[in-house]
Amino acid sequence: MFPSTQVVMASAKGSDHNPLILNLEATSAQSNIKQRRIFRFEAMWTRSAECAAVIRDLWGCDVSGAKGSRLLQRLCTVREGLIGWDKSSFGHVRTRVKELEKQLEVPAKDPVSSGVCRAEKASWGA
Repeated sequence: MFPSTQVVMASAKGSDHNPLILNLEATSAQSNIKQRRIFRFEAMWTRSAECAAVIRDLWGCDVSGAKGSRLLQRLCTVREGLIGWDKSSFGHVRTRVKELEKQLEVPAKDPVSSGVCRAEKASWGA
């Protein structure tokens, strides 16, 4: 409806609310920019003996520049490294969990489960 419009979520320091920036005159090149997925540290990583070593090795990389710049470079290096390590060590866990959850679902019209329910009800005297 509005092909030249773009909405971007900005970060806000000291707040848990992020402002939205509405650009009414975005070029088509700006509109096609893929938004980077938010990085989240996974608690399951800490259960792996490798996790601390991976972070330590990535953090120890050589960086140059001002203190803030070095910190940002190290954080980016650790982020990218953990993403790669996660994929190689754990694979696609969320996808696999969803697949397994689907397998565990019992359809409501499953004749076996409905037969069991009828048998159970009969044994209860219902």
